[in-house]
Amino acid sequence: MVAKKIKMIITVFLCFVFSQKFGDEDVDIINLGENVFSVVISPREKKANELITKRYSDSELLEITRAKMNMMEFAKTYPMECIRRDNQNLGYRVTYFGKNGIAKIDFNSDGIKYWCHGVVKEPKERREFDNVRPGLWDYEDVMALDPFGDFTVFYTSYIPKRLFSYHCTSDGYLITIEYDSYGVVIKIDCELL
Repeated sequence: MVAKKIKMIITVFLCFVFSQKFGDEDVDIINLGENVFSVVISPREKKANELITKRYSDSELLEITRAKMNMMEFAKTYPMECIRRDNQNLGYRVTYFGKNGIAKIDFNSDGIKYWCHGVVKEPKERREFDNVRPGLWDYEDVMALDPFGDFTVFYTSYIPKRLFSYHCTSDGYLITIEYDSYGVVIKIDCELL
């Protein structure tokens, strides 16, 4: 019992210490039960295509999207060269590049995989989304522009109040497009993958 308390105190201390910035590296610590895993966040000023050196085959990329592992197991099997915190700082986004596509895997703050946008085939460049205008475009227009984007929410029986589509670009960006309840574009966000 005492040993468990000491281990917990040490884990909490390490989480606090390592979640701070060290030099040029931004590091988080994730407690995965018996294991502690350190996550080095990729530099904000570098795009995914500048960070990622390994390109996977199409079959390997598909394997990555289907893998059911926590973040530490993923890192052992598929080296993580581009890790970002998600927009709300609730988890992490890891990007993998293939020869003909991109895979984006989302992990929660506990390092558990909770979403994968599948393999984005034939990704567009960011500039190809420059003509998308709130109020003038709808989801069908966006789908015609990027048929391999993630429009999952449009195909579910549950329709949330806010509709989104996600688009990974070949030049290292994630474009999030928000729609009103009629499917008309109301907002476009662009961030590094």
